[in-house]
Amino acid sequence: MWKRKKEQKNLKKQGKQEATAILRKLEGHLQNAKIMNGPNQEYNLAKSMFIDDCMISTPNKSAPIDAFLQSVVLGKQFLINYDSLVVLVKDDYTMCSFEFVNSKFTLHIDLIMKKQNNGEWKFVEGNHGGIWKRKEIVHTDQEAGPSSSSGRKSG
Repeated sequence: MWKRKKEQKNLKKQGKQEATAILRKLEGHLQNAKIMNGPNQEYNLAKSMFIDDCMISTPNKSAPIDAFLQSVVLGKQFLINYDSLVVLVKDDYTMCSFEFVNSKFTLHIDLIMKKQNNGEWKFVEGNHGGIWKRKEIVHTDQEAGPSSSSGRKSG
């Protein structure tokens, strides 16, 4: 049993590294993105939507972000919908909102970037070591009904 737990732990670690790498590749695109300087009220409203406990919200339950990271590792690839990219700027902080999509899910992601002394934007990482903030999974595949298991594996 301890061997299985160790394998799961390694999978989660690998998933976090891979997901981080995906978002690191986004940095150049985000720097060139259309910047929207919204009023403070709009920014604060967006900022208040962030949560720090790294959860994915689904209609019937909440699952740790690791569930999504594992799906990345297991080959369920997500594409970035650049049309969904929105950037809000306030002082030295930036909120970026965008979507990962595949045939079954749309994953809405908000993250915060901070302007460094050299003028570059870097992702703000929480004390959990992740760059994930607000997350929401929306089922886009209507064919997948209750018969499909929600990621649980027997045995």
